[in-house]
Amino acid sequence: MSIASKFDRLDKKSLLWPHQVWPDVFEDALKDNEELASGLAHIIFNMLEAAAKGEKEIEKLRNTLIDGVEWIYPYTGAHKAAFKAYLLQLERRMAIEDNPERLMNEAITRALKGKRSSVR
Repeated sequence: MSIASKFDRLDKKSLLWPHQVWPDVFEDALKDNEELASGLAHIIFNMLEAAAKGEKEIEKLRNTLIDGVEWIYPYTGAHKAAFKAYLLQLERRMAIEDNPERLMNEAITRALKGKRSSVR
């Protein structure tokens, strides 16, 4: 059975996240960019094909998704903030207690221990 023939049997009650996440996250970027929409559709479809082929391809899919997250990171606000903090540190404008590397490592340690800050 082809993937295309399964589209009509989509169970919208069994989604990883609610359907509304798609338009919330992607609509502004896609509505006036047919190339981006087509490229994203091809990537998602290729992931769907890999997931349908079994465990060996799922491992490749997992690795591909990790690679994608790593590739996307430089375009994120987290990356920009980390770089700005790094530059401020180099300029000696950061207080010693605000050393970005130390702060991030402390946050990572807390996260790995399962401790969350009550401040949001």
